Amino acid sequence: MKQQLNEIKRIQELAGILNEADGIENDIEQDLMQGEFEGADDQIEYLQSIIDFCQNKIAELQANG
Repeated sequence: MKQQLNEIKRIQELAGILNEADGIENDIEQDLMQGEFEGADDQIEYLQSIIDFCQNKIAELQANG
C-alpha cells in the first residue's frame, strides 16, 4: 500500500499537480481510511483510477509540451 501511495505521489509530481502541503496525498489517505470501500480490491480500484488520471494528464502535458 505504501509503495502504491509513493507511486501516486511520484506521478503527481511529474504531472505538476501535487501541492507543497501534500494536500492531495492527505486527501487520498483520508479517502482510503474513511471511504466506504468493501475491501482491498475496492481500494486498489480507487488508487488505480487516480493513477490512470495522472498518466492521462502526463500524456496530455507531453503532447502539448
